[in-house]
Amino acid sequence: MRLVTSTNPGALKPVHWLHLLVVIAVAVRIGLAACYEPVSYPDTGTYISAAHDLRDRTLARSEGRRTPGYPALVALADDRPTVIWYLQMLCGLATSVLVFYIALSLTNVPAVAFVCGLAHTLDLQQLFFEAALLSETFSTLTIAGTVLLSFITHERLRARRSVAPWLIALGLAGGAAILVRPQFVFLLLLLPLLVAIASRTYAGRTGPALSHAAIAALPMLLIVLAWAGFLYSQTRQLALTTQSGFSVVNHSVAFIELAPDRDAVIRDILLRYREIKRVEQGHYGNTGWSALPELQKATGLTIPELSRELQRISAELFVAHPLLYARSVARAWIDFWSVPIAWEPERLRPGWVARPLELTWWVEHKLLRLANVGFVLIAAAAALSARVRTMTQWDIALTTLAALVLFSSVTQALADYGASSRYAVTIQTLVVVLVVAAWYRRRAPRTSDDTVLASAR
Repeated sequence: MRLVTSTNPGALKPVHWLHLLVVIAVAVRIGLAACYEPVSYPDTGTYISAAHDLRDRTLARSEGRRTPGYPALVALADDRPTVIWYLQMLCGLATSVLVFYIALSLTNVPAVAFVCGLAHTLDLQQLFFEAALLSETFSTLTIAGTVLLSFITHERLRARRSVAPWLIALGLAGGAAILVRPQFVFLLLLLPLLVAIASRTYAGRTGPALSHAAIAALPMLLIVLAWAGFLYSQTRQLALTTQSGFSVVNHSVAFIELAPDRDAVIRDILLRYREIKRVEQGHYGNTGWSALPELQKATGLTIPELSRELQRISAELFVAHPLLYARSVARAWIDFWSVPIAWEPERLRPGWVARPLELTWWVEHKLLRLANVGFVLIAAAAALSARVRTMTQWDIALTTLAALVLFSSVTQALADYGASSRYAVTIQTLVVVLVVAAWYRRRAPRTSDDTVLASAR
């Protein structure tokens, strides 16, 4: 990929900024590796089980609870925690590079691109999730790659250049992102729609727009259908994961007492565990998982079968009590922006390192929350005001970022309550990039389209 940038003999070239970013990113990760260790969480075991199933080409251990994207990384590391961490550090490093190019394409200023890449590199949330044996880091890489490929395809459409290979690559990236985190299933519709809008805008005809959208959609659709078909052949459940019912019940458990008597066995167990969770933890998130052993004992159902029952019960409650569901979704959407971190400071060695990192995170946490507020305000203002769109030089690239983040927040809020903020980790850096790019464009002089991602090879 070649980028056209403003020429200034005294300025550092983009490649120099990128080299500096990579050096810092490597140094930071070496420093963290020297004083921390990989950490397992309750979900880690399910990914390891899925990795074993991938090797055996069955679902005997995982029962289809996990899509195969992240388990493939775990399998590549042969389930060894330290190796998984090293691979995830490489993913984080690659993401910093992708963020640099995303920001460069938006602003055409290497220094601003460097700041955005550095924001990802020094974000303790991202760094410590790399040490967590969870899917967030790999998911962040696939989404950053999808965004950059979107920018490239849109620019090639604008330039009337050959685009089919890039559309296929975009579809493959989108499919990979979905198989790493099913929350991105909306990419099946969003990416082709954005391609169609770009094609229609630049070509002025509907026919090419539809064909371009179809080319981008086909690889994603084939990838998703291949996995869903395999899952169906093993579990007789047509889905991407067999545990989605345990997520959606986090909404319905708030008013599970309203379930009818025909569901009394499951209802009463969930009610009892909801109160236990409230007393012990102050919330009722993941009540379904806490109640799983007793639910299985009482019903004799497997996890996939229980998931279907929880989905059915939840759907019926949502239809019967839409306002209660809407209130829970609203709370989940707000929680999505709360900026979590997965770390255990007591594992840091030497111990004195913990205090400065805790102070750093206190500052970063406030800045990231401020960025989230700024993103929501900018996106809302751009949607409602032509003047704001003009001021920020709003284009298909900013639309792509805003749509991906907003779709992610809404989809996750609809599907789960209690763990929504963790699902925002993957798109957190994109939020920062959009805020920085909009701020810069607001202050920068007007530029023509040919100063952005001029060509890709």
